[in-house]
Amino acid sequence: NRNDRKKEKNLHKKTSEVHKNHTQEEAPAVIGKLRAKYKEEAFKLKAPGRPIITEWITACWFGLSTTTISNGFKK
Repeated sequence: NRNDRKKEKNLHKKTSEVHKNHTQEEAPAVIGKLRAKYKEEAFKLKAPGRPIITEWITACWFGLSTTTISNGFKK
């Protein structure tokens, strides 16, 4: 059904935005609210794309101090 595909696409888009815009600690609660809102929709988890993973890794690296990174390589 076209309407079902549209709802599924909308839920997937919102779920992806949650993962992009929230921390790992916050995301499950926000996604839980989305799932409750779309409870008639089957939840399908889709792996994040490379750009999103790259953003996560980059954000983590920029959050570390130079000393922390240097000490990690010295071991």
